[in-house]
Amino acid sequence: MSDVGFPDADEDGQEEIPEMYIVEVNGATCDGETCRKCIDGCPVEMLALVAYVNGTGEEKQVSGVVTDMADCIGCMACETVCTTESIKVTEY
Repeated sequence: MSDVGFPDADEDGQEEIPEMYIVEVNGATCDGETCRKCIDGCPVEMLALVAYVNGTGEEKQVSGVVTDMADCIGCMACETVCTTESIKVTEY
């Protein structure tokens, strides 16, 4: 018969829920198209740039988006390196 692996009496039997983080990017002040500091600074490579073109196709606003929120480790590197203070990381 195999060992089921019940926790010892002094151990907590529940798995810890991982922390989740929300990364908000202010597209109005973000200069991600030329800067890219947040993308280069992210150790888990979860940030990407997405270009939004208005109806006329002339203006382009670049906004950072999270490609995989589950990968965020909450290190705050993106917020720290941002020179325009466009990124805010909050624990969820």
